[in-house]
Amino acid sequence: MDAGVILIKNMQEEKGMKHIVLSVGFCILMLLGSSLQASAQKVDYAKYGRMATAIVKEDYPSEELTEYQYMGRKKLGEDLVQDNFKFTVKENNMDKIIIVQVTHSPQNEKLVTLAVKEASQ
Repeated sequence: MDAGVILIKNMQEEKGMKHIVLSVGFCILMLLGSSLQASAQKVDYAKYGRMATAIVKEDYPSEELTEYQYMGRKKLGEDLVQDNFKFTVKENNMDKIIIVQVTHSPQNEKLVTLAVKEASQ
């Protein structure tokens, strides 16, 4: 084999390696970005979950809070979301389901509304 053919083969292998390295780097960046966004949302809803818990304990002071569940987030508009929480309190040995809906702006972290509703079983 002459030197020209070897040089061309080496250049093709280097291009292939660069492509692989760039592809792997891109995948890593995508994974990091989605995990950072998920952790930011978790911190975000945890803050409002603490608020919702405090409100339920204040509204039902003599009842035992037995269960708490984050029900998810709904996008309500361009800059508004609603986080939903489900609580179970025990009143006179009966379970009562309480739904707390927290509407807020994720951009400026301002609370817009907080609604507490008793759900039928």
